[in-house]
Amino acid sequence: MGGIAVGLWSGYLFSRMTVLKEVDVAFIAAQEANWLALLRLNDHQSVIEDMENSMDIGVSTIAQWAEVRPPDEKRRKARDRFLTSVKVYHESYPASGADAARINALLVTVQVGIHRALARTAFAGWMTCTAMSRTPTLQQNET
Repeated sequence: MGGIAVGLWSGYLFSRMTVLKEVDVAFIAAQEANWLALLRLNDHQSVIEDMENSMDIGVSTIAQWAEVRPPDEKRRKARDRFLTSVKVYHESYPASGADAARINALLVTVQVGIHRALARTAFAGWMTCTAMSRTPTLQQNET
C-alpha cells in the first residue's frame, strides 16, 4: 500500500514540476518576444535594461541557492562556464540595484580561466556587430 502511495505522490510531483517548467519556458518565450518587438521599434535602451534586469534576477537567484546549498565541484564548474559571460559583461557594466552586492559576491567566486578569453572575444564581437547596426536594413524594408 505504501509503494502505491509513493508512486502516486511521485507522479503528482513530477507532473507539477513539468507544468512549472512549461510555464518557465513560456515566460521566457514571451519575454523574448517583447524584447524583439522593442528592438524592431528601435527602443534599444529599454531592451538593454530589461535584459540586464532579467540576467541579474537569474544570477541573484543562483546566488541565493548557493547560499542555502553550495554546489558540488562538478555543478559549480558547469555553472561557472555560463556565468563567465555574465562576469565579463558586469566588468564593463556593473550590476546595480538591491541585489548588486549578492550578484557581485557570486561573480567574484566564478573561476574563469580560458573561458574569460572566449567571453571577451564574444563580447568584443557583439560590440562590433552592435556598432554596425542593422538599422539601415530595417529602414529600407519600411519604405
